[in-house]
This record gives sequence, structure tokens and C-alpha cells, in this order.
Amino acid sequence: YTCYYWERNKRRDFGRKWALLKNKMDMEKKLKQYQEKANQSTKKKEALFGEMRELTFKSPMQKILDTIGKIRLAVGDDRPVLDALGAIEDTLKNNADLNKVDIHKAEGLDQADREIAKFILSTGGAGKQSRERGRSVPNLADDADVGSLKMEKGLGGIIAEAGHPPRCLDMTEHTAIIEALDSFEEWSFDAHKFNHITRGNPMYYIFMKHMDRFYGNSTFSLDVEAMRLFVLYAEEHYSFDPTNPNPYHTNLHSADVLQSVGAIMKSEFIQSKLGSLDRFTALVAAMMHDYRHKGVNNSFLVNTIDDLALQHNDSSVLERFHASEMFQLLNNEKLDMNFTKNMNQDDCRQFRAIAIGMILATDLSQGYSYIASFKTKSQDGWTDKTEDKALLMQMILKVADVSHPTKSLNAHLIWSVYITDEFFYQGDEEKKRSMPISPLCDKVTNFDIPKSQRGFIDFVVSPTMKPVASLLKLTEMENNLKTNYLYWSTQLKEHTANNTLEKSFPMLKAEVAKLKSEWGSN
Repeated sequence: YTCYYWERNKRRDFGRKWALLKNKMDMEKKLKQYQEKANQSTKKKEALFGEMRELTFKSPMQKILDTIGKIRLAVGDDRPVLDALGAIEDTLKNNADLNKVDIHKAEGLDQADREIAKFILSTGGAGKQSRERGRSVPNLADDADVGSLKMEKGLGGIIAEAGHPPRCLDMTEHTAIIEALDSFEEWSFDAHKFNHITRGNPMYYIFMKHMDRFYGNSTFSLDVEAMRLFVLYAEEHYSFDPTNPNPYHTNLHSADVLQSVGAIMKSEFIQSKLGSLDRFTALVAAMMHDYRHKGVNNSFLVNTIDDLALQHNDSSVLERFHASEMFQLLNNEKLDMNFTKNMNQDDCRQFRAIAIGMILATDLSQGYSYIASFKTKSQDGWTDKTEDKALLMQMILKVADVSHPTKSLNAHLIWSVYITDEFFYQGDEEKKRSMPISPLCDKVTNFDIPKSQRGFIDFVVSPTMKPVASLLKLTEMENNLKTNYLYWSTQLKEHTANNTLEKSFPMLKAEVAKLKSEWGSN
């Protein structure tokens, strides 16, 4: 018995030691596999460094259509089933609600990504309301000094008939500006430099230059004198408070978007789809899409129970306000600036309807619905129907409105400073009112400018631009976006390594100041 128990205990002891050893070996094996996986992930990240993420934002419509496509493949040539699926597709495509996208449900989002998503959704207006009222809406048009807008004439074309703005000292300057407009339809056109040489009238010159394409060969009549008064007045009062202009949403932003829309409309596809009235409408809407912007987003206006939020029922407040102000100015009898008054009734009705739709489409919180509709239409094929043209024009303006990351790096850096300053202004106003500070608007905590800019590209610019660029073959836009994204990725990596993220914005402002000093701008 003694030998038996001794042998049994010896085997049990061996079994325990073997189990411990096996567990250790298994742990080492798992650790090695984990390290190999981590190394592969690191190598993959290094290989993809600076490349934009392919975030998947699918609307219910796109998901359903994908499923229907799979069913089609499965049923083969079963005609009754295929006809039924076609009928289902037609019914679904008439339901705009199915194009809404919940961006919070995209895969692979981290906390910083969710802050960007929260910011995008907040631009539509939502949240708790503060009891402090915003300032009322002054009627600037009633107090206009139209006499101060008199201009001289010279050169040829529609700009000659309108003349040059009062800020230009003489015709020599005016002529130099006209020469600078030779490249006004190129994507590389620099609105910042042009703003400098026009003494703050970039919107006027770019719009009038665009109008040259309609001068003498349009199918409708335009009152050039009224147009001149309208554009000059709008440029002078583009910010809500002209005495205290916004950092970003100004006549310069309008001029940049206007120029971008014109450059996009050079596309052969656009030329084949849009008529003279369509292109004219697109340019006017682009010019006025942010007219009298308050320098804060819709959420701020709703939360402070601002007069604008009350007037427009908390829905796309700024966009509705911009469209309303545009047509109020256009139809102001005292100023007599209605340059469309000679157009026939049908053209006027179409001009108003499409212009309003384009301006409302610039609400970022509704952006993914337009993108989903555009993708669906691109798959089905574009027709000459009014609704197809309207969607095309809405997406052109949406792309142009957020296009500064697709411009040259220097231009993009300047715009990045301007928009960040405006965000921080809103954050300061929220802090004064003891309100929660909106995402990206807290200058104390939102110092990671490279990451916020990459997030803006990932969530807004890239999803908006890619389907349009693919359809219209806008390769320069795509290449610039990749270059600028790589720049921010490099900046993020360097600032993180040097522990200087808190200084990223002051350093960026210093770099921009240096850029602007090279051509004498303030």
C-alpha cells in the first residue's frame, strides 16, 4: 500500500507541475501571438500613415438597396420576383427619410470621433435652452446709403458696365484686378491673395466675372446696375454685425465658395446637365449662402432662444435666415436692387425655389441625407428632371462650402485659423452664459488642432467630396485633400512626440501670420 500511495502522489504531483508548465507555455504562446498581431497592426498603421479613413456611413436606403441587390443575384432570371423588387425600389426611393444617416453608428469611432460627430449634429440646432435672449435682427436694408455705392466705369464686359468699387483707388488697380481674374475658374485660385489686392471686395469681382458668361447671350435679362448695387451692399454687410465681422463667415468665405462653385461647374457633365438659368442660380446662391451669418452655429441660437431661432422654429435656423435675407434684400423696393426683375415669371419662380433649396442644403446636420440621395441617383443615372438638377446643384454648393481642405495647403491653413477662431468665439460666449461649451469650441481643452482638422476631413469633407469628385473627375481636389490630410497627420505625430499639442494652435497662427505678411495682408 505504501508503494501504491507513493506512486499515486508522485503522479499527482507531476500532473500539477505539468498543468502549471502547460499553462505557462499557453500564456507565452498567446502573448507571442498578441505581440505579432500588435506589430502587424503597427506596421499597417505606419503603411497607412496620413491616409484618410474610409468611414462607412450608410443610410437605411443604401442598406436596403444593397440587400435587394443580393436578392436579385439569388433569384436569377425569375421575372415576377425581379419586377416586384423593382417596384419596391421605386417606392423606397420616394421616401426621403430613408436617406437619413446616424453617424454615431459608424464603425471604428473613438471618443474624439464622437466629439466631431456631436459637433456636426449640433449645427442643426438642439439642446437645452438658456433664458438669456439673443440680440434682435436689425433691418440693415432700411438704413442703406445707396449713394455711397456709386462706381466708375472702364474696360470691357459686364464688369466695365458695372464699374469698379469705391475701395479701388483708380483704374490702374482695377485693371490689375481684372488681370488677376484670368485664373478665376482654376481650383488653385487663391481667394486670400485676391482679397488683398481688391481691398476687401473679392466677392464683387468674382461674381461679376462669372456674370460675363451670361452677358449678351443669356436667355433672360439682367439689370446690371441693380446687380452692382446688390452685390456691393451684400458684400459690405455680409456679417450680421458689419462693424464686428466674423473671423470665418464673411464676404471672403462667400467669394471662395462662389469661385469654387464656378470652378466645379466647368465640368463637362455639369455643362451638359445645367442650363444658363441653372448656373446663374447656383452662383447667386453660392454668393449669398451665408449672408448675415452671426458667427455661431444653429445649436447656439436655439439654446439661447435667439430671435432667429424663434423666427425659424429651431430648424436649420441660419440657413433659413440666409435665404430669407437674400430675397428680402433682392426685393427691397427702397433700394431697388432686384436685378432679376426683368426675368419672366417662370424663370423667377424656378430661380427662387432652387436657390432656397441650395442654401438650405448647406446645413451640415442634414449633410448625410443629401450624400445618400446623391449616391443613389449616381447609381440609377441622372436625368434632365428638375429634381435631379436641384440635387446636383445642392451637392455642388455643399462641396464648395467645405472645400478649403481641398485647396492649396497655405490657403487651407489660413482658413483653419479663421474657423477655429470663430469656434472659440462661440465657446467664450457660451462660457459667459454658463452654458455647456459646444464640441470643438473650448479653447482650453480643444487644443489638438491637427486631430480636429483630420476629424473634419474624415466626417465632413471626404464623405461630401468623394461622390461628387468621382462623378465629375475632380482629381486636383482629391489630390489636395490627401496632401493636406497627410500634413495634419504629420503635425499630430510630431506634436504628440514633442508633447506640444497645447501649442499647436498658437504655432499655426504664427505660421499663418508669416504667410500673410509675405503679401502684406493683415
